[in-house]
Order: sequence, then C-alpha cells, then structure tokens
Amino acid sequence: MSDVAGTGMEVDARAGARENLTLTLQTMHFKTENVDVKSNISPHGGVRIGTNIASSDNGLKLREGTTSAEVEGGLEEELLGEDQGECGGGMVGKKMRSDDERRYIDVIASLETRNGELLSDNTSMQDEINLMKARLRETIGDAAVDKAIQEPLANSPSNPQSIDDEHDPHTQTREVVNRVNATDVDDADYAAAEEGRVGVAMTDSEYDKKEHAKLTDIIKNRTQFYSWEEEKAIRAGYELFEKCKDKCKDKKNFEELKSPDEKVKMVMMQVDGHSAGLATTVVDASAEVCAAYEFSSIYSKEWYRTKEELGVTEFETKRQNDHSLFYMSTRDIGVHGFAPRTARFKVIWKKEDGGRIIINASDTDDLKDKYPLRKGNVLVSGNSVWVFEPLAAVGGVPRTVVTLSANVDAGGILHNPFVDKMTDATHKAMTGYLSVVSTMRKKFDNSGGVFKSDDELDQEELNKIADDIKNVPQLYRTDEERTVLRGKEFYKKCNENKHFDFISLPDKRITAKMVHNDGDSLVTGVVSTVVDANVEECTAYKFYCDSRASRKRMKKRGEISRTIKAINPHALFYLSRINIGVRGFNHREFRQKLIWRRDSDGKCFIFVTDTEILNDEYPREPGDVVASAYTVWTFESLDPIGDVPQTAATMTSRIDVKGAVPSSIMNRLAKNFGGDAMAELRNYFDKSRKIEEADVAIRLKIAREAEKLVAKPNEATTESLKLLFDIYQESSQADKGGIGWGKSTAYLRTGFGEAAAFFWNVERLSAIDSNKNVEKFVEERNKEGFEMQVRITEEKESKLGFVVTKAQHEFFSKMRMFKADENTIIITTSPIKGKATTTETTVVKICKGGYKKTKVELATKIELRGEVSKVATKRCVKKRLGLTIDAEYYFDNLIESGEANEEDGKAFGKQLMLKLKEKGLPGSKQEVVKAFIQANRALRELVEERKFIEGLLCAVIWNRLRRSKGKEGIAGCMEEEEGREIGSRLAMTMATTLTAKHAVDEWSKQFSIVVNIMEEHVWLRPMLETIARELMVKSLWGMKARVIAGAVTSLLDFATDVYVTYSFLGVAGKEGYFQASLASLNVSMGLQLIFVWGQNKDIGWRKVLRESIPVLIGFKPALDAYRVATGVEQEKGR
Repeated sequence: MSDVAGTGMEVDARAGARENLTLTLQTMHFKTENVDVKSNISPHGGVRIGTNIASSDNGLKLREGTTSAEVEGGLEEELLGEDQGECGGGMVGKKMRSDDERRYIDVIASLETRNGELLSDNTSMQDEINLMKARLRETIGDAAVDKAIQEPLANSPSNPQSIDDEHDPHTQTREVVNRVNATDVDDADYAAAEEGRVGVAMTDSEYDKKEHAKLTDIIKNRTQFYSWEEEKAIRAGYELFEKCKDKCKDKKNFEELKSPDEKVKMVMMQVDGHSAGLATTVVDASAEVCAAYEFSSIYSKEWYRTKEELGVTEFETKRQNDHSLFYMSTRDIGVHGFAPRTARFKVIWKKEDGGRIIINASDTDDLKDKYPLRKGNVLVSGNSVWVFEPLAAVGGVPRTVVTLSANVDAGGILHNPFVDKMTDATHKAMTGYLSVVSTMRKKFDNSGGVFKSDDELDQEELNKIADDIKNVPQLYRTDEERTVLRGKEFYKKCNENKHFDFISLPDKRITAKMVHNDGDSLVTGVVSTVVDANVEECTAYKFYCDSRASRKRMKKRGEISRTIKAINPHALFYLSRINIGVRGFNHREFRQKLIWRRDSDGKCFIFVTDTEILNDEYPREPGDVVASAYTVWTFESLDPIGDVPQTAATMTSRIDVKGAVPSSIMNRLAKNFGGDAMAELRNYFDKSRKIEEADVAIRLKIAREAEKLVAKPNEATTESLKLLFDIYQESSQADKGGIGWGKSTAYLRTGFGEAAAFFWNVERLSAIDSNKNVEKFVEERNKEGFEMQVRITEEKESKLGFVVTKAQHEFFSKMRMFKADENTIIITTSPIKGKATTTETTVVKICKGGYKKTKVELATKIELRGEVSKVATKRCVKKRLGLTIDAEYYFDNLIESGEANEEDGKAFGKQLMLKLKEKGLPGSKQEVVKAFIQANRALRELVEERKFIEGLLCAVIWNRLRRSKGKEGIAGCMEEEEGREIGSRLAMTMATTLTAKHAVDEWSKQFSIVVNIMEEHVWLRPMLETIARELMVKSLWGMKARVIAGAVTSLLDFATDVYVTYSFLGVAGKEGYFQASLASLNVSMGLQLIFVWGQNKDIGWRKVLRESIPVLIGFKPALDAYRVATGVEQEKGR
C-alpha cells in the first residue's frame, strides 16, 4: 500500500491474479471524501483510470477506462465538465474548484510514476500468461481463450468483496475474487446485504435451495479455468478413484462393508499402505445437481445447524472462486482419551467432457498460518474424491452413478496399519464416513431429480404414511393381533391405576407420572400432552423413526447407531445402540418391533415390543447389554381449536436397562426418555400462534357479548362480596377440616372486556392454567345469559413418610357473570348443593384501569371435608389463587414489541427467571430461554428482527465469568454466536459493580448495537436489569458471596468483642474497660431487639420471640445471610 501525492489515499498495486485469464490486475482504490478512483493495468501496458464522483456537491464524473495517454490530452476537458452529458447538474459549464483540480492532477501524476514501476512486473507476468494461453488453446480451443481475454472490465463485479459473503454466510472474512464471466452485483442488493437486510425473512432451507440452484447453474453453463495446482489436485484425486476401482476387480483385494443402505455398495481396501474405502450408488438426479448438492452442503446453513451433532467444535469455510473453497474443521471423535482431530482441506470441482464431474478434497497448507494447529489436537490428512457419471434418464428422471473414494489418515494410533488389520474400528469408522453417499441417494429418492430440503423430504414421507394410516386398510397377522390386544390391556391398566407419583418436566404442557402395577417389578411411566395435529399425523411422526431430523438428533439423545428394517406398511424392526450417559456403564442395545394400528373409532396406537428375530443377522456388540422396553403410544382425537386439530397423545412405557443401575439414574433416564420423546412430537406440530389467534377471536366475541350485560347483583350479594374482599388478605390460609381461603390481585395488560372473557372461557382456561392436575368442564350452559354449570376435578397428593396416596376431588359449581357498573364486572362461582361433599366459592372482580390495563381481584374459599391436613388445603388454595398470576403472564406474553414499556420489561425478566426456577432437567437453560422467546411476542418479534438477541440472552442466563464454548455447544448461526460473545461479557461486569442497573449500563456501553436496540425498545433494558439483579443475588460471586462474607465478618467481630470483654473480667485496674465493652455489647443487642420488634410486631409475639433468640446468641447476621442467599420470601406484615 502506498500514499498518493500526500492525499492520504492508499494505492494497492499488488499484481496477484496470476491464475486468472482476465489480464486485469486487482482493482486499486483511492478514496477521498468525494471521489473513488479505480486503477487497473491495461492489456496494452498503460494505466487505466476509472473515476466515480460520489459527492452531489460537484456532480463530476470522469469517463471510465481512460488511459494515461488520453488523460494527458483530455484532462482539462474532463475536469471542466463542459460536456453536460458527462457532468452532474451542479457543475454544468463551470470550472471545478482549484483545490479539487490540484488534487486530481496530483493523483494522475502519482499514477504515472507508479505506472513505470508496474510495467516491469506486468512484463514478467505477461510471459507467464502467454504460456498459460498456449496451453489452454491446445485444450479448449482458440475461441474460448480469446473470449475470456476480451472480457471487458465493466463486467467485473462492482464490489468483488461481496462475492465471498454471497457464497459463504458463515464467515465475515472477505477476499478479492476475480472470476471469468462474472456478472455485476446489483447495487441495491449489495447495499442491503451490507446492512444485514438481505435474507432476513429467508429460512435456512430456502437459503440452501437458492445456493444449490445458483451453483447448479454455474456447473451447467459457466466455463471454469483452473490453475496448474488445481489441475494437479484433480488428477491426483481421480488416480485414487482409479486405484480403488482396480482393487475392486479382484475380491481378494477388498472387503465388503455392511452398508446401512441396501442400495449403496461399500467396500474397503488397502491403497498405498493406508486404509481406503469406496461407496457407489445410483441417484435420481443429474450429475450437476448431485455435484452442486455435495459442494454447496459444505457451506450450507443446514450443515452449520447440525454440525454439533457430529462432534464438530470448530468450523469455517472460505470460498476462493466458483469451483474451489477452503474447509477447516475440528471435531471430537467421540472416544474418551483421544485428542480432537483438525482437518484443513481444499475442495475443487471440475466438469469434464462427456458430463462427468469430479469433486476432490485434499490436504492444504494454505490455511496453516491463519488456522494453526491447536495444542493437543491431531492433524488429519487424506484425500476424498466424488465422481458423478451421468446415466440415461428413466421416465423423464435423470440418473447419475455416484462414487465416493476416500483415503483418510486420522493420525495418532487410530490409523496404525497393525491396528487397521487387527480390529474392526476402522471398518466402522469408514462405514460411517461413506454413509454420506446414502444420505445423498435418499435426498433425491422419489424427488424427480429436484433438490429439496430435509424438512421437505421428511414432510412428504410423513404425509405418505399418514395417508396410508387413514385410507389404506391393513391386514394383521395372528401374532400382530396378539401384540395389539396385549398392548391395549397394558395401556388401560396403567392409566386406571390410582397409585402414581407426578414427575416435573421443563415443558409444563406435558404431564408425566410414574405408576406401579401389581405384580410388576418395574415402575411404568405415563407421559401425556395435547398435540396440534390430527391422530394420523401424530402416528406417522412416531412411526417414521428414520427421518432425517431424527438422525441429526442421534448424538444429543445418546444414540450411537441405529438400524431400521421395514416388514410391511404397518410394522418395522428398530435396532438402536444407546450410551446412557453414565461413566462406567456399558452401552445398551434395544431390539424392538413397531406396529401401528388404527381402530374403527379413529383412535390410533403404536406398539413397541422386544424382538430377537434379527439377533443372527445383527449380533450384539461385545460388551454391550441388551435392554428391554415395552411402550404403547395412544392418539385420540379432541375437539379442534378454530382450524387447528387437537390430539391427546399418551406414551405408556416400561423400561428395564438391566444391570445394577441406581434409582436416581433411572429417574433421570425416565425423564429424558419420556419427556424428550413427547416434547419432540409436540414441538414439531406446535401451532401455538394459530391457537393464540383463535383464543383472541373467542375472547373478543365473549367481550362483545359482555358489553350487553344488564344483569346486576342484588344489594345483599353486593354487600357480601364487598365484605369478602375486605376481610380476606393477600395470602392463602387454611384451618382444620379442609377449610381454606385466600385472595390475590393482579394487573393485566389487556382490555376490560378481554379480561372478563379470559376468566369466563372455562374450556380454554384449563389449558392455560399452570396446574396440570386440575381439569375444568362445562356441564350445562344457559344460552340466554352468562350462566353455566361447571365441574372441576383435582388430583390431590398426600405423603406420609415414603407412602404416597392419591385422591381426586370434584367440585360442582354454578358460574355467573354480573356487571356491577360501567367499570366493574364480577364473576361468581358458587357450589351446587347436593352434588358433592367438597365445595368451592370463588369471586373474580374485574375493574377497568385504562387502555390495556385491568385490575383483577380473586377471592376463594374451599371446603374439602374429611381428614385433610392444613398443608394440603393451603396448597389447593394457592393453586386457585395462582390463576391470576397465570393470567398476568399470559397477557404479558401477548404484548407487541412496539407497545411494551419499562414495566412490561421488568415483568418479562421476572417471568423468565421464574421459568428457569421451574426447569426440571439440568443443563436445559438454553431450551427454557428459547421456549420463552417463542412464547413471548415482544421478544419473538425482537429476535426475528435481530437474531443475535437470542444468543445474547442465553449467554446472560449462563452467567459465567469465563466463557466455556464446550459447555455452550455450537451456535446455530453467526448472529447467535455474536450474541453469545456480547452477552458473556455481562457476568464480569456484574462481578465488578454494586448494582444490576449499574452493571447493565456499563456493559451496554461497550456495544453500540446494544445501546441502539435499548433506545429503540425501551423495555429491553429493564428486563436485563431484572435478570441481572436475580443473577447477582444467586451467583456464588455475587450478592450471595457478599452477604456471606459480611455475615462471617460480623460473627468474627461479635466473637472478638465477647473475648475482649471476658479478658477484662476480674482483672485489677481493668474494671472500666470491662464495663465499657459489656455496655457496647448490650447496646448493640438492644438496638437489634428493637428492630426485630418493629419488623415483626404485626405478625405476633411468637414471631417476635422467635426472631429475638438469634439476636441474644449473636447469630442474627448469619440467619439473615442465609435467608438472603436462599431467597426466602418476606412474610406479610413485616
């Protein structure tokens, strides 16, 4: 880089495009405030000058492509702007300002000087280019070479740096890319891409399809020119392919591998002293489509999203040109004690005469400086070659023979020749590596040769299975009928069992319980939920075990391998090998048979039983333990919500992993097995947004009807209700005999009528209620007014030691809605006499508070009768009072991002932290955060606008002083990774500041983008401050540590005071010191006792005395520190 004439404008005069047939060197940029001057070496030896005036002040525009000789003769005419066609309107017919004129003359003079230096370099380069031209003329002909040489400079990319970003979405590294036949980059698209707007609304699947179509067109239509090094790499790759083919001619030279796909042949042999493999198949697509799929998959978003499942910890691609790229990755090979493997490859594709296409991936040293080998990692070397040979089309569908040859040395002792021959470890590794051929075949199987995303292909297969379940009659053998009958009896027995224990799961929409049937040595898990799909779709999803999405989740679920073999349309074999995730325990193998059945009433079942039929064909792995599982899936149709079908899904499963496994591990495995399986099903068909829209429509309809209310409560009812709200305090209370009462208040961010409709719509209220063991049904509805009979069933749990008993209470009540005045609506629930021994009286008072502000007060009284403890009664009261909190959160989550205010932000933060407290599985913070983002409309809209916010919020919740990427896993996209990096900085800031507000303020100032978003969305800062405040209290290095340190210091101070006082006791001449020290201690305790009395006098003297004891023994600081550290709530009245 050199400075031009002291103007501060830099010139890049490097001539590096030696491998390009276009004789134009890299563009040199000279930028000032008003001008962008571009310079290139002309094919005739002169400097080509191109200027582009950017300022509207002078409007000057020099002709592009002017040589230095032309500038000398025509500079004055160009600079004066006398030709109106060449000038902007601001300087027509006028001379340019003298300062600008001198600046341009200095630039041209400097270019002339620099031109002489470049000419010598250009001469040597010209000789090399002439040799390349001669070689290419012999290969592709004179016409093609001449056309490439004559490609005008105007057709080169207007901003070459954008090409790298266009092809590689996962790296921000930019390089100048010179291409033959390159097209102009649209200015509007480039500007939008610079601002991050292009592709915001495009899904990952749509992006990958677009990139695939673009590359397919390039392979078909664009002529590519290759350097000598690239040609050499292609030839070396094809030689490996030929060697592998030659080895396959004699059966003595290769060993056939057990392919997971019957249509893919896999073999293994020794080539040049190393293990090599070859896989071949026929794909229903053209060679160009197949090659484009394989090449573009390296930088696809689908790969970036799923690479974590393959153990990839680092990954980056760098596109060099249309036909080559660099690929760097580091992955954990999954073997304990073995170092991670790092690979650095250059991938090149080439289309030959006759239509054959070769993709070669081989070692490269070009990346060793930028990506040095990390300490402890092992460098992988090898060569992989894809060969695509077109076949004749069948039925209009193009076909291609696809062959993959691979020779990979993983380094270390993994590829020691002796180990290769004496063990089958390499065989398994090679089979897994070659299985990508099967993935490609399945990608285009029955696709008509058209590229489709994995999601699209999975959906098509699901639709086919669902259609068969619904419309195609099935014939079941006698043994299958026995399996069906046995499974139905098992399901019925477990679901009617009253001896069960509830299990907490992260997703509150899913309920789980453990039951124990008489005569069984094992407990059975029953997991249930409601799915937003019909029964056929749910059945198809669980029966389609080998979906592409399911395979991507194998590692996360601990599934090492799987084998699936179809029996008939309604049955299949499923063999899987599982790592139970406990060190020291062997892997478990499940060998099962699946059968689906649809009854005449529309109910569907899937029965999963153990089988030994495939034991000979697929023997057990040495050291593995064969486990047992018996599972019945049941799907029953429910009434739809709007246009969304609803299905009650239940999984009843009994698992025996064999061996001496502790109960704590079994409970965790049961949660993972049942909860995750049901969560996958529910999330796949989740249509919460559509249901949300349907709920809003129903509430608005009820609200409009409520406006016409004329019924008012009589004076006696009004007085009794007023007395009820005045007497009950904001708490839950209980007395003997199962009598309990309480009151709660909430402020809802919704309209007056919608709030009333929310509490009146009992059918949907039970779905929104967080208490999943409470169900509400409308028994009878009065069509003439707001009155109906409601039945409420509630499961009650009582524990006595290790004995758990379950009971069910039923409440029969009559609900009425009254309009007390224009600003108040009252909903009452009163018991129906004679229908049940348990009764419930509830009053909901709804008061208008302004635009989307409504105050709700709920008072309730229940009588459970019988021998019911106060604790159990109080728990029932809390469940009913919690409905106001559920309503508050529900409407908070419906607020749009533009409507949310600072108070809403605090509510969002508080709700998220409560969700994190409720999570049932360790390590699921990220899942909880992502689920909350999807549930909260304001956050969801913000994340759709700014994708990095999701990663930022996850990193803030992780709250680690030092970021640990290994624990976080790989981000789903670059934006999420950026957010994680930003969010991880908050923890250290909190550790060095006193308050959450100060911490968020200091942290946000480090990132201007965060400040801008906080200014645009005023609720974001209060939300983060609320989260930070909770984290500071709970973290070991935050408020908890500070409080504990203060308590310890206080106790030490108290102990030293007592010691000093005691040391003065009885010492002659020290009586005054003793009295002073004793007086000091007495005054301190006296002041503390006064404060204790003032804080607890409203609660009662018992509380005052109980709190005074720690003061008298000097342990009050320690007690307060414990309460702060554990988050004990302050009692009412303090």
